[in-house]
Amino acid sequence: MISEETPGFGISGGEQAAMASVPAERRPQRTPTDIRRVFLAPSQEEAVPRVASLRGFARPQASPASGILELGLAITGLGLLTFMLLHMGLLSSLLLGEKTMNGLASFLGRYYLRQVVTPVLVVVIIAHVVLALRKVPSSLQQQRLLLERGRAMLHLDTLTWGLQMVTGLTLAGLVSIHLWVVLNDLPTRAAKSAARVQEQYLWFFTPLVVAVFIHMFIGLYRICVKWGVSRGWPLRGAVVALTAVAFGMAAVITAVLYRLEGGS
Repeated sequence: MISEETPGFGISGGEQAAMASVPAERRPQRTPTDIRRVFLAPSQEEAVPRVASLRGFARPQASPASGILELGLAITGLGLLTFMLLHMGLLSSLLLGEKTMNGLASFLGRYYLRQVVTPVLVVVIIAHVVLALRKVPSSLQQQRLLLERGRAMLHLDTLTWGLQMVTGLTLAGLVSIHLWVVLNDLPTRAAKSAARVQEQYLWFFTPLVVAVFIHMFIGLYRICVKWGVSRGWPLRGAVVALTAVAFGMAAVITAVLYRLEGGS
C-alpha cells in the first residue's frame, strides 16, 4: 500500500535525487489531498505534462484558445457533413429519373447557388484540414508510439481516431482531384456523371466514397462524445446504422449511374 512517505511517490527522478540530500524532517510531506489529486483527479499542471513526456507526445495545455480551435473543428466538420448530405440528396434525385437530377442541377446553376457554395466549400475544407492537422502526430516517433499503443490497448475509440486520421489524410488528396474534375466539367448532368463512373473514374470514386463516409461518421461520433451530446453503445449503434444506410445509398446510386444509357 502506498503511503505519504513512499519514496518517489508522484515525483520525477530528478526531484528524487534533489530530495535525497535533504534531511527527512525537512522534506515536504504528501497530504491525503495530494494523494487523491495525483491518483483520482490529476491536474493538468502536474500530471498531464509528465505523462505526455513519458509517452513522447507534446500534449498542449488546456486554454481558451484550444477550446475555440476544437469548436472550430467541430463546426467545420458539421458543415462538411451537411454539405455531403445535400450532395447525396442531389445524386439521389437520379433515382427519380435523369430529368429530375438535370433539373435540380440546372436550378442550382440558374440561381448562382453553385457559384456561391463552391468557394465557401473550399474555404471550409481548408479550415477543417488546418484545424485537424494540429492533432496529427507529426514525427515518426509519435506515429510509432501511436501504433504501439493502439495495438496494445485495442481500445475502440482510439482505433477509430486512428482510422479517422488516416481517412482524413487520404481525403485531402482525393477530394482535391474530385473537385478539379467536376468543376472543369460543368454544367452538371446525369450523363456526364454516368460517363465518369462507367470509365476509369469508378476506381477513383469507390475509395473516395468509402473514405468520406468512414471519416464523416466517425467524426460525428467523436463530436457527440466530445461535446457531451451522447456516448456509449447507443451512439455507436446509431453511427453504424447511419453509415450502413449511407453506403447502401451510394451503392444504389453508383449502380444506376453505371447502367445509365448515354453515359459512354
